[in-house]
Amino acid sequence: MIENGVNGILVKADNLRELANAILLLLDDDALRRKLAANARPVLISRYYHGRITLKKALMQSISALDVERQRLLCSTVKNSKSPSNQKI
Repeated sequence: MIENGVNGILVKADNLRELANAILLLLDDDALRRKLAANARPVLISRYYHGRITLKKALMQSISALDVERQRLLCSTVKNSKSPSNQKI
């Protein structure tokens, strides 16, 4: 949960001026930016770290599966190109 001024700055969703002012405030105030970041870090880690690990694991498994399929297709292509029925006379 974001707490305004503690671990983030809350603005109304449809208020672009308020959003711009919040961004400018963060750009101008190093101490506030550091305080908000330091206070937000534990919240983010406790809420999203497990999901990040799970997502990373799922992505790595998908990449591995794609690599296996790519290798299978390459081997199949090479095997078919060496087949006598594919050679020209």
